[in-house]
Amino acid sequence: MITIDLRAPARRALVILPALLAILSAWFIVRWYVGDTVAEYAPENPASATELARLATRWAPHDAFAHWTLGALAEKEFSANNLAEAVHEYEIAVTLSPNDYRYWMELGRALEDAGDQENGEKALRCAVDLAPAYSHPRWSFGNLLLREGKSEEAFKQLGRAAEADSHTRPQ
Repeated sequence: MITIDLRAPARRALVILPALLAILSAWFIVRWYVGDTVAEYAPENPASATELARLATRWAPHDAFAHWTLGALAEKEFSANNLAEAVHEYEIAVTLSPNDYRYWMELGRALEDAGDQENGEKALRCAVDLAPAYSHPRWSFGNLLLREGKSEEAFKQLGRAAEADSHTRPQ
């Protein structure tokens, strides 16, 4: 049997510190998990979906998915203020998860809807760069270019999207 003398403050700290770190870590992990789960199920409850998504961003402020969900819900309630909020939430999502093409794609579409075609084009171009073999980013990017009158580049993107996904060919 080994006996450890805990009368010295430094030794007490060595015993208490790991327990406090474990409790603190558990607190942040549970908050993140609850926030992510609330964000995932918020759209299924239309009556309070936006409030649930806001709760998710408060509980997990560094979770890109929670901000993306809040942006998508704000975008559904179409108004100038909600569109600005959607762009803001998508920007946060992109900042938190810069290598996820889906967040860049939604940011690009929202920026275009808000009237910022230049930055919308940049965001969609980034989505295409992150997922060059996927059809959805190319399809969205091609449509934006087509609306801007850049037909030649637009049809290149739309053609590559059609090669990747046969469902886009008839369109």
